Amino acid sequence: MATTGEASDFGLRDLAVSLGKTTAVDRYTAAASLERAGDFKAAMSLYSQAYRLWPALDSIIEGGLPALVRSEAEAAGLRCVLAAVDVSLARRTSVVRARALLTAADIQQIEATRTCILATETVLENNAQNVTHQNKECLFLNNAPDRVFCTKAPHVLAKILRFADSAWKEQRWSDADVGGPLHAIRGGVEGLSIRVIEYWRYQPGGGLTDLLHYDTDSVLTIVAQLSTPDEEYEGGVFRTNEMSGEQQEHPMELGDVVCLVSHKYHNVTSVTRGRRRVLVMELWQGGSAHTGR
Repeated sequence: MATTGEASDFGLRDLAVSLGKTTAVDRYTAAASLERAGDFKAAMSLYSQAYRLWPALDSIIEGGLPALVRSEAEAAGLRCVLAAVDVSLARRTSVVRARALLTAADIQQIEATRTCILATETVLENNAQNVTHQNKECLFLNNAPDRVFCTKAPHVLAKILRFADSAWKEQRWSDADVGGPLHAIRGGVEGLSIRVIEYWRYQPGGGLTDLLHYDTDSVLTIVAQLSTPDEEYEGGVFRTNEMSGEQQEHPMELGDVVCLVSHKYHNVTSVTRGRRRVLVMELWQGGSAHTGR
């Protein structure tokens, strides 16, 4: 999670994560810190290690990024500069809900997409982060290069994106004159890309209990309810952390979809019985070449 006052790296670390170069950037950043501290010998050693791991780092700086890093990112479909979103402005926004947006057929199609993916890979092969998840699992439905969700459920995807677009416009999230947190982002939903589409299953004890959680670098977060509360599970309530400190609950029924600014703090109470199933989609500015989270 980003912290207030953190020095900008012009998106270098975000690009490194997407391109699988985090170790190189770790050493590059450490070298820069040593250089600023005057330990030039140690800095040069770390710079050399970083350049061997990612040669593109050893190039002239253009617009805050090494030029060759920028070229690699653009070739991968990644945008090099992510517009900042003010968390305090995001907290003031409202969550928009569409009741029963998804039909039984839509939900069946989502389940079929999950089944299709699990026919060729395990949950752990699909998402190694499941090793750390407690009483919950996440399956990525739209990883490159297959983009299974886009190809298997295009009408469901289109319906969800239309709702996100209407929520953006209705709430005026990009209008600076009303304090819209997305005022630096141009093009609305059409200007964004799918960062990730996740299928989450929560079992008893599973939740998202960090009250200050938000989806760093994403722009919009969309949650679709795939199971019936009370009948299929208890607990697992989606909530947002409001400016007052109140944990506002957003009860969802089967087929309901909610859309919110990703930088608005949100959480999920622990499931106490049964299994909660939801689809989570994040839209961002980082291009469509992203895999995983």
